[in-house]
This record gives sequence, C-alpha cells and structure tokens, in this order.
Amino acid sequence: MSKSFIRATIVPIVQTEKKEQTVKKRYRTKASAPRLCADEVMSRANLIRYQEECRL
Repeated sequence: MSKSFIRATIVPIVQTEKKEQTVKKRYRTKASAPRLCADEVMSRANLIRYQEECRL
C-alpha cells in the first residue's frame, strides 16, 4: 500500500487601504527646437560619414 500525503501552504490574506492620488502628474515639455527626421539622420552621405568616424 502506498501512502499519499496532502501538502498545503497557509497564506494570510492581507487587505490594505488604497491611497487616493489626487495629485495630477506634470510632464516636462520639450523646448521648441528644430528636430531631425529619420531621412536626415539616415541619409546616404551621413551613413558613410558615420562609418568613417567609427574606423578612426
């Protein structure tokens, strides 16, 4: 005859009060400055220049 055992773990249930957050998040806004688009960054001339800078 084989004996079978039941294994159980007792975990306490803890309830915490949720803090109400009435503070509105403020995000930093970027200053209006000229921005580069992907076409300007990844142009053929720039990619060649980046490769040559990495070789040095």
